[in-house]
Amino acid sequence: RDCLVMRALITGGYGFVGRHLAKYLASCGDDVAVTYVPAKSDDPKNPAMQHDKENRVELPRTAQSMALDVTDEAAVSQLVSLI
Repeated sequence: RDCLVMRALITGGYGFVGRHLAKYLASCGDDVAVTYVPAKSDDPKNPAMQHDKENRVELPRTAQSMALDVTDEAAVSQLVSLI
């Protein structure tokens, strides 16, 4: 790929594939934002709150992280207009 810098929004950015994609895109110099399902901070099913040290792929420091319910059309529209 040539020196094009992309802006990427990854829904499910704390999931297995999302974390790897975010890491790869950031290593290419792209501007990366990831979303996760908003949940209570003590919800063990929320991937953003899990602490599996062995299999964890850390998000790049440069990646923006934000809560987003993709079923909320207004919230998705607002987020896309900001990015």
